[in-house]
Amino acid sequence: MRLFEITQADPFLYHMTRTEKLPAVTQDGLTPNIDRDPTFDGYPVDGRLFVATSYDSAMWYAQQFIDSGDYEPHEFVVLRFPKKGVRTRTDPYGNGPGDRFTMQSIPPELLEVYQNGEWRSLNRR
Repeated sequence: MRLFEITQADPFLYHMTRTEKLPAVTQDGLTPNIDRDPTFDGYPVDGRLFVATSYDSAMWYAQQFIDSGDYEPHEFVVLRFPKKGVRTRTDPYGNGPGDRFTMQSIPPELLEVYQNGEWRSLNRR
């Protein structure tokens, strides 16, 4: 079920994360995977911040974790930020045309979180 309408002219990029990570993201923003495991299920992730071009695409990834039975829906949130000025590349290991990654950090003041049916500034949750 789509929660809101997405248009081709969507000026945002989206990132799914675990709810428990919000305090760190609020302080540090989104950062590429550095000094962590360089692969995930055999795919290269080192130095990359994975983003999607739609809310639905970002939630698809959360749904994979939920469907595994290891997580509940409330354990995930989607963040968005303006795509202007963010250099992205197509994720060759992704599952759809909206799968991208960047090597840039995204500062917390640019982030919004979707909770309780609306987008809110991450700093004003």
